[in-house]
Amino acid sequence: MPSDRYEERKPFFDCVFENGVDQYVHPTGVTGVKIVTGVEESFLDPYFNSPYGQRAKSSGDLSIFLADSEQTAKAEVFQGQQSSGYPPNSWLLSYEYQGQILNIQKIEDENFKNDFLEASGEYKHEFSQDARHYLDEKGYAQKFDSIGWVSVQGNQIGQGGFVYNWVSGESPTFNHLCTIRLDSPSGDQQ
Repeated sequence: MPSDRYEERKPFFDCVFENGVDQYVHPTGVTGVKIVTGVEESFLDPYFNSPYGQRAKSSGDLSIFLADSEQTAKAEVFQGQQSSGYPPNSWLLSYEYQGQILNIQKIEDENFKNDFLEASGEYKHEFSQDARHYLDEKGYAQKFDSIGWVSVQGNQIGQGGFVYNWVSGESPTFNHLCTIRLDSPSGDQQ
């Protein structure tokens, strides 16, 4: 669902994606992870993907945002703050993914990248939500099944890595491998 500012942003998106998205889309394959905190085990759904184009606004949001390492995932969840442990009901979910990625790093427009990656708070949420809505509206979203970028939060604490937002839901190219409890001394695997 677009924000109230979508119509004023639309000409900017038209400019950024004037030639479509093909030059920004490429194949990728990764074993990625996400960390979920504050969620009881019975409420975990490894394939939940929000129907709305949005960034996770809290660590308990179960939207499928993956990182290429546990350290990068931890930086994203804790917003760049160094943390030595995990709160209760913390989980590491591991996935295997192969598909087509829209790589934000390949987009040349620095204003777009800044607003998508560097802006903060509600503005960042709205901008990325509007960008995702625009891509859906134009039919470009059919050309990729994830959106990826270099982790801003990870870079802030020296844990750079790549972040993936899976946008197509469950498919043969996206498989949940395992779930590990992080707040348990034994790290129980399920």
